[in-house]
Amino acid sequence: MPILRCFATVIGAIFFSGLLAAEVNAQIPSYRPSRPVVSPYINLLQRGGGPLPNYFTYVRPILDQNIVNQQQQTAIMQNQRTMQQMEGQVLRMQESNARPTGAAGPAGFMNHTQFFSNYSRPASR
Repeated sequence: MPILRCFATVIGAIFFSGLLAAEVNAQIPSYRPSRPVVSPYINLLQRGGGPLPNYFTYVRPILDQNIVNQQQQTAIMQNQRTMQQMEGQVLRMQESNARPTGAAGPAGFMNHTQFFSNYSRPASR
């Protein structure tokens, strides 16, 4: 009996510690830095960079890439804002049931009388 009680206590402790850990992890947001955490200047200390200094071999390309990434991110965010504005305009047009510009009226089959002003319909029998 004592072995069974000890086993049940251990299983219960493991189960409840897992629940507590899951609850704590759910409360703490994950850390996602917007910029790299490690500085590219740490590559200045590398050896064997070839004929160019380490700044132009290792550091400068990373800095240039970071600038390009930031420009791309800005362009993506601007495109997303533009898309949201366009979606809002489309929704407003749909809600107001506005006809598109240039619409002549309701469409119909063989309805060309507006183009032939001299045409008179034959008398119906």
